Amino acid sequence: LDYEAKKFGMALSKILLGMLEDFKKDYLFEGMELSKEFEYLVNYLIISKFHPDAFSDRGDLNRVVVDEKSQFGLDAIAFIVNGNLVLGKDDISIYARSKKLDVDILFIQTKTEEKCDTGDLLKTIQATKNFLDNFDAITEKNSNIVNAKEIYDELFKYENFRYCTTQSPKCHIYYVTAANEWDFELVENICNSSKKDIMSVISDIKDVRIKALGREYIMDAYSEVKNNIAVQVNLKNCITLEKIEGVNEAYVGYLTGDDFLKIICDNNGDIRRRIFYENVRDYQGPENSVNKEIRATITKKKIRGQFILLNNGVTIITKSVNSLGANQYELSDFQIVNGCQTSNEIYNCKQYVSDIFVPVKIIYTTDIDIISSIVKATNRQSPVSEEAFVALNKYHKELQLLFSEYSKEMPLEMFYERRSGEEDDIKEKKGAYQVVTLHGIIRAFESVYLQNPNMVYGTNPANILRCQREQLFCKHHKAETYYIASYLFVKFVNMQQEGLFSKHDYVLRFYVIMAVRALILGKLDVPELSSGAMEKENKKMIEMLKTDVNSYFLDAKKIVVGVLNGSEYKDKKRYDVLRSAEFCKKVKDRIEEVLNHALSN
Repeated sequence: LDYEAKKFGMALSKILLGMLEDFKKDYLFEGMELSKEFEYLVNYLIISKFHPDAFSDRGDLNRVVVDEKSQFGLDAIAFIVNGNLVLGKDDISIYARSKKLDVDILFIQTKTEEKCDTGDLLKTIQATKNFLDNFDAITEKNSNIVNAKEIYDELFKYENFRYCTTQSPKCHIYYVTAANEWDFELVENICNSSKKDIMSVISDIKDVRIKALGREYIMDAYSEVKNNIAVQVNLKNCITLEKIEGVNEAYVGYLTGDDFLKIICDNNGDIRRRIFYENVRDYQGPENSVNKEIRATITKKKIRGQFILLNNGVTIITKSVNSLGANQYELSDFQIVNGCQTSNEIYNCKQYVSDIFVPVKIIYTTDIDIISSIVKATNRQSPVSEEAFVALNKYHKELQLLFSEYSKEMPLEMFYERRSGEEDDIKEKKGAYQVVTLHGIIRAFESVYLQNPNMVYGTNPANILRCQREQLFCKHHKAETYYIASYLFVKFVNMQQEGLFSKHDYVLRFYVIMAVRALILGKLDVPELSSGAMEKENKKMIEMLKTDVNSYFLDAKKIVVGVLNGSEYKDKKRYDVLRSAEFCKKVKDRIEEVLNHALSN
């Protein structure tokens, strides 16, 4: 890495190079220049600030990159809608059904130099202006930037835009370097004047935030992603609870508003979205009636002191708590499992919170069942969709155990992470790709058993779950189907790691795993998921997957590539083809042809 850094004339410090190496290991990057890897790392860190679970699949990281030839002035564009990364325009109409669209549009440019070049900063701002208001000025119209423009245009259609909250869309421009110091006053003046310029030209953008960030931001953000953050707080009038089975320690007390801000804000002053448990209840926005009441209590001086009486408080689960004496405690590896609305309103009104007291419960436990019970119990006081709790229910607990048991006998070990961070030790020892998440299982199952890989390319997994609740994770489904679908995906990634698939093949993964199942079994049709036939099929698949199945994957790739190379797709963008129902049908037809030909011989 040191040689590579010198080769590309970069000023990455030893610490940044170590973080980059760690990041590469997690996402299996290959054959990429170090400067491009650094761009991917920064994209990952900034976007994850807005949607902590945005990148369960490396393919999603590729989708936000818009500057393939380094000529545009922007490396990445990302759309965060209602707290979720949107990768296709079809998701917009799904989110619009909630009649609330909270939109953040992120523009990111990364430089590896140890300086903040104001000329490059201005180029980044101009590239953003071109995207927003003069798209024809952009010369490099690759498939990703065209896709970003389609999402942008979909957002600004009246039938969707009318549901945007009063404070959105918000535009965020990030210019990131490896620098530690620069002319802060000059850069701030450029950012402020450019903000006014953009808002005067594009009135539909409600706010513009332009930030120049350096090495310290990257290191802090990476620590937060790894949940290596620690804060010290003074827990006022603290009561230590009696011994509770499965809980190491538990405390009840209250924090000053300023101390609470230490928990929810990073060193850059931004809110730490990652600490809110799995988006169990996303921030409902400033127009929500409950949030209006919370905000009124904080901002009105006469009743500010009543906040501790009127608010239900915040529950914090932590994996480590150290008593420092005199009611001082250090928390690390923690999450807020209840109090998302309260926390966001305290953040929004931070100039007033020095005079409030926030009631808190701090629970030190690593027992996933206790954590699940606390999450469910503390979030029943306000309406929360059942989808939010799906990974906490009994079926998923058994699914997690099933994954672990099969790992004892299968060639590839694989583990299901129901709660973010609970399998971090396994990621370090085995590899991040062997730890699957709820989103990963949804994508694999949708591709292999519901046979809609095209849907996976254009729809957020959370929306797939929302739209297909009756077809996913039903209690009568044979659990092995979810294991097998996930195993096929992990096997694909493993083969790519071994050089059997190229980086260009990765985009085909969901079609390939659908075809692999059919080739192994000699049939495409799927039995009823709770039937004896399904159970019999699962046993056969498990036994086959214990053997060398590489040839099935390679043959499956040939089928998909053969259809993709058809003359009708010659002038079409690959991503548009992969997410089309027509292409999906042709792939399935081709699989049937191959199977019938094999039978006739």
